[in-house]
Amino acid sequence: MGFFIMKNLYIYSIFLYFCACLQSLPAADIDSLKTINAFYCNNQHDFINQNPDTTLYDNLFVNKKFSHHFAFVHLGYFGAPSKNLHSILSSQNTPFFSFQNVSFLQNENFLFINTKKPFTDLSYYTNTRKDLQHEFLSFSHSQNINPKLNVGFNVNVISSKGQYTSQDFSTLGFSLNSNYLGKNYQYAFLYSFSKLRRSENGGIAADSMLNLAETGPKAIPFLIDTAENKYNYHNLFFVQKLYFSILGSRKSVVSHSAHFSSLKKKYYDFESNFYSPGYFSYQNSNDSLYYNSLVNNIKLITGSDSSIVRYSILYQNEINMYSFHSEVDSLYHAGILSGYKSDSTLLLSNNYLKSGIHFLFANAIQFNSEVAYCFHGYKVGESSLKNTLLLRFDSVNSLQLNANIMRLNPDIYYQTFSSNRVAWINQFNATSIQMLSLNFQNSKYMFTAEANLYNLNNYIFMSPFAIPAQYNKNLQLFFISTSGKITWWLFNSLNNISYQKSSNDDVFAVPNLAVRSFNYFDKNINFRRTKGKLNLQIGFSANYFTSYYASTYYPATGYFVNQNNRKIGNYPYFDFFINAKIKNVSFLLKYEHINFGYSGNEYFSAYLYPSDVRMFRVGIRWLFYD
Repeated sequence: MGFFIMKNLYIYSIFLYFCACLQSLPAADIDSLKTINAFYCNNQHDFINQNPDTTLYDNLFVNKKFSHHFAFVHLGYFGAPSKNLHSILSSQNTPFFSFQNVSFLQNENFLFINTKKPFTDLSYYTNTRKDLQHEFLSFSHSQNINPKLNVGFNVNVISSKGQYTSQDFSTLGFSLNSNYLGKNYQYAFLYSFSKLRRSENGGIAADSMLNLAETGPKAIPFLIDTAENKYNYHNLFFVQKLYFSILGSRKSVVSHSAHFSSLKKKYYDFESNFYSPGYFSYQNSNDSLYYNSLVNNIKLITGSDSSIVRYSILYQNEINMYSFHSEVDSLYHAGILSGYKSDSTLLLSNNYLKSGIHFLFANAIQFNSEVAYCFHGYKVGESSLKNTLLLRFDSVNSLQLNANIMRLNPDIYYQTFSSNRVAWINQFNATSIQMLSLNFQNSKYMFTAEANLYNLNNYIFMSPFAIPAQYNKNLQLFFISTSGKITWWLFNSLNNISYQKSSNDDVFAVPNLAVRSFNYFDKNINFRRTKGKLNLQIGFSANYFTSYYASTYYPATGYFVNQNNRKIGNYPYFDFFINAKIKNVSFLLKYEHINFGYSGNEYFSAYLYPSDVRMFRVGIRWLFYD
């Protein structure tokens, strides 16, 4: 214990010395909002502006998706798969949903940069335990060839050694990107490649085994001895927009996007007792799965963003190739005899028409209505009607109402799949969805209140048998959440609270209550000689959710499945942190799960998967404007 304290004091000393060195440097006269134009690009071809110099709050999260949503099922260790509990629709309308828990660089989560000065973003996070080493390194550089044309690249490396047996994880990601922001012509281009490898252990053998954690987590037995998932992912995205005038000064836009993605998944295990006897090999598995997709969109919008009325029409064509393969053991053909194939390849296409109308009244009332229909292909008959009403009361208060009706045909993955450990052939009906939501925001006080009501019929879910099932009755989900920030002198409290209720926990189980709270002292320390300042935050965070039948993880397919054996939850997590920013450098010192060993042995983040033990994490993010 004494050695651990001295080691942490040593790290703190280095941190304070580094801060002192930084504050002695000349003050940086950089305004990132004036220097950089940064944006995300969504599937609707919209360029959504974003400040790349994120807040200290964002600095607390290595995985940025946890900063926006805080109710997740995950496997407890750095880089582990996760499932967002607030996204009931993600498994219904996300193609090839089984890979939603794997984070790859895509246009939806990639920040494009257009900058007046060369811009470099360097981030590094690690912990201080050699036996549980976690490392994350991200390096990106972007610079303009001329005032309108930008090129850049990004490299991500993650390496993680989990606290328990067979929790090794590593990933390498690389991307090339470019954008051009002219007056009448714009484009954004992204190519990314990700390679991921993850050892699988199937979860802890028994809850009582956590008592062995006092003698070392590696002593705890798990259900699978030798198993591994590997992913290779290629992503190519290009969108271009041409602005022109119709009827005088009204500016319209026609855009085209092409998105190609290719994913290969390989799963291997050896003589595993975790599964029932295999379909094609009695002793081991060596399964491959491929999914290639090419989506082309052509979109026309009449009128500018400030026009009173705007119309849009979109044509979308998608071509998907889906295939799977399992090694066949000549001595064991039970799978073949029962009708399942060891190899299959399907080539599918769909054609959609989408149209929308947008009203804007005095910048105070905005109404959008969009309709979509698949008129040809595998998902023919799929349709949606989405309506949004936005009321802006003033510069800080707004109210948004959403009303959506959707009919979604099941993804091909739900209908047919075969591997050595699990296989299915289904004929599911389309899922019908009605959704109402109400959202109020006050930007001054960072306050948000949101209520959502879902009604679903023929909802598809992953059953405890690790195969898809369809619930042919109505399923309702009610979700309400609120978040806000309270400030008193130097003290700040930022809180997120959500309440959820499902009409059938066997189909869709959620914790009724989930809470996340950040409480910290925030102080700006000014340095007169250099005219610099240090923004320092010291505090703690708390996370809690009520007990519920959380999903468990099925390694052979890489997705989460329902279970009704045991509830997890009703356990608080506390972290202590020091968060600081000086000039363009942000630091994070974080002591995670400080109550480990004092609040019982209920620290599960998914069924059979314990959360990480207590550990100390450090991180740095340095932005260069040269």
